[in-house]
Amino acid sequence: MFPLITAQPAFALIIRTPTMLKAQTSTSVPVRMPIRSSRRIIRLRAAKQNAVVIVRSSSSSSRSSIASSAGSAASRARDPMTDATVKSNFLLLSEVSPAVAGVRVFSQHEPISVTKITVQLLADAPSVESFLVYDQNQFLLGIATQVSGSYGRYAVTLPTGVLNAPKTVPVSLYVRARVKPHSRGGWSAESVQVSSVSVEGTGDWSGSNSYVEATTETFPGFETARGMPVVIRNNSVANSVLGAGTNKLLAEFRFESRKTDEEATVRLTSLRFTIESDSTVTVSNAKLRVEGLDTPHDCSISSGAVTCSSLSASVGSLDSVRVIRVFGDVAISGAAQSPFLRLTLNDPGSVSASGDISWTDGEANFSWLPFEQPVASGTLMR
Repeated sequence: MFPLITAQPAFALIIRTPTMLKAQTSTSVPVRMPIRSSRRIIRLRAAKQNAVVIVRSSSSSSRSSIASSAGSAASRARDPMTDATVKSNFLLLSEVSPAVAGVRVFSQHEPISVTKITVQLLADAPSVESFLVYDQNQFLLGIATQVSGSYGRYAVTLPTGVLNAPKTVPVSLYVRARVKPHSRGGWSAESVQVSSVSVEGTGDWSGSNSYVEATTETFPGFETARGMPVVIRNNSVANSVLGAGTNKLLAEFRFESRKTDEEATVRLTSLRFTIESDSTVTVSNAKLRVEGLDTPHDCSISSGAVTCSSLSASVGSLDSVRVIRVFGDVAISGAAQSPFLRLTLNDPGSVSASGDISWTDGEANFSWLPFEQPVASGTLMR
């Protein structure tokens, strides 16, 4: 369900913030505000996962407004990406990013002609060149560039008719960042987080009432990078037979990366595998091996996990597909009835918390990835 904040002066916008762009249901919490002469200020509350700007309108006015928007859309570029979900991710240099923010707005008492959209960052991010603002039909509304002399503020002025907010008809907006290449000032490990998105417009019926809408909650955080791991998965069978012995193959994982800067060197620096087993199974003397290298990398075992830290470039390099195998000694007590064992890369971490995989793009170090939990489970041995 989505929070809804309603402001009710003589003319007002209503804001709805969904967790997914295409979600339709909502919960409303009306908030009354006093009439403020000819300028109306309405506050918007943003969802942490995703938000989109949507405006509602009556049937009589909505048909003409939608038609004018459709006509102007014919000459506008369309978003080549289909996923507008807003969740923490990496912004790769030289690319247009995943959606970093969105809001939903509703016009309560009259149609609104949107004239300006502003994106404010929580902190300045010199690697961000601009923000591309799209409507709910994935048409480009405009490109918000940094306001001269501002600290992380980007704005775009919209020509008349590009975006109309009919009375009680939904209109959605979402935002993607265009990131500079490394050669033009793009850097790794810059934090990019939208603090607010504001919408300004003029009432079509009143002709004089102006509206300003700004979010009051922050959106998910992002980080810039020159490349990143993009595939981590089990590279062996899902199930196999568990047996005791020395130097047993415990798990095999496949890693792949993608980079947008040819000089970047994406590589793993540390891996932490959670040991999933019953109490009768003991693992010791863990080692990590990669194809083409004769010398294994020693790993430690503590608190139910195998940790392989300080990986060298020859072991952790992801310049090509990398298959990593974990070996160890396995002991099974005589009382075991249904012993099992599996190694799992469990915690992806987050922008603010370290996970089980640490890596570098050659310029900065990272300890999280935008993956689901668990990241990858190895072979289940029984």
